[in-house]
Amino acid sequence: MKHRWAAIVLVLWLAATAAYAQDDSGFTVDTYEFAQRYTLQLVNRERGLAGVGRVSLDPVASQVAKQHAEDMLAGGYFSHWNRQGLKPTRRYNLAGGYNTLGENVYYEHGFDGDLEARLTKMVETLLDSPGHRRTILDPNYTHVGLGFALSADGRKLYASQEFIVRIGGEYSCPLRARHGAEVEFRGRFDRQLYELDKILVGYEDPPEPREVSWLMRTESYQDGGKIFAGYLLDPSIYMEGLESYYTVQVDPQTGRYSCRVRLNYKDRPGLYYIMVWLDEKATGEPILAATATIVTEN
Repeated sequence: MKHRWAAIVLVLWLAATAAYAQDDSGFTVDTYEFAQRYTLQLVNRERGLAGVGRVSLDPVASQVAKQHAEDMLAGGYFSHWNRQGLKPTRRYNLAGGYNTLGENVYYEHGFDGDLEARLTKMVETLLDSPGHRRTILDPNYTHVGLGFALSADGRKLYASQEFIVRIGGEYSCPLRARHGAEVEFRGRFDRQLYELDKILVGYEDPPEPREVSWLMRTESYQDGGKIFAGYLLDPSIYMEGLESYYTVQVDPQTGRYSCRVRLNYKDRPGLYYIMVWLDEKATGEPILAATATIVTEN
């Protein structure tokens, strides 16, 4: 019986100390969860003052944000690209997410203050930047991923915010394909609220590993690169300057769609973007709802 109680005490001690163990982010479990909750509170307060809807914390986007913050800390760089040369949407796709994403990144060194003060300063600094402010207050965003990394001495704080538009789901698309192949991108949206507008396809050179010196020269980013094709429902519509195709199918009852896309920009292997645009019925506003990235190889 004595050994049994000793084992129970050991298990309870391990459970109690687990909450205070640091992970690769440099935070304890408790302080990391506080950082997420408090930052979400600050973001939603500002969105409320701007008259736009609240965002909810998204677990997949939060993991993507955490990995990027940790990679920036480990690599000693600050960028929307990571050391493998991947931008936010590609990183999110690889984690299983296809909803449209917009990223804010933040770095601070040597600020003397407790965690709450540092997080407050972070949000205030981002709001003072027009581009970052637009991302935080964009009314189309419904969810956000929040990730942080802290240096061992506590002096360096890195953070990543992955805002996403979740107005559809059940997305499915390959992430790699042979160059010139035809791939299918499927998903679903609410036909009571939205109509399918178009699906655009863009091309970029393939991602490649990057040195810190290159990463530190980067600034804002843009998805899609060279837009070269549009996929439409109505054959009477033509998109000037783009190749137009009509292989989109939409179920009028369920809102499920399917689009077959050929990855063939100038016979160049690379990174292809497939971007789904929906029209909001109430306002007529087009919203970029989902983006898939596909690397092609010969």
